[in-house]
Amino acid sequence: AMPFANSLTITHSDFSNYVHCDRDAIAVAYGWWWVGYKGHSKDSWKLSLDGSFDHNQVTGGSFLIAQHGIAIDFSRAEGLVEIYWRGKNDHHVTLASNSPENVTRFGTSVQITQSGVGGMNAWRKSGYDPERTTSRDDRLAYLSKKLETKMDKLH
Repeated sequence: AMPFANSLTITHSDFSNYVHCDRDAIAVAYGWWWVGYKGHSKDSWKLSLDGSFDHNQVTGGSFLIAQHGIAIDFSRAEGLVEIYWRGKNDHHVTLASNSPENVTRFGTSVQITQSGVGGMNAWRKSGYDPERTTSRDDRLAYLSKKLETKMDKLH
């Protein structure tokens, strides 16, 4: 079977983290970064793409792979930025940023985590039955019915 990404992360609102290596099954990670609209009211948030915003409106937030002297300074980029990096092997970090009130830099990473692979291997070793797998629609119908039952018990 072909491997698939089991971890999709989406960040926004001046996200930053600490220097780390990822706990992935493979060495390569992939990500996108772009700038868009961020608005909110008392009860909800709205995050969306907007071509009138770009990286130069957000200060800071560089992506560093320090041990190799690599820094991606997003403020010098336009539009969508795509990066492959060795998340499992290289210590990396997203630095703090500062965005205007209605702007955010979105970031993503797509990875195959070691824990996800371990879970799949455990499932396979447990004597899984491929006939017992369900479609997304079947799973949603099951969860909907389960929620309905819980709601009925509350009333």
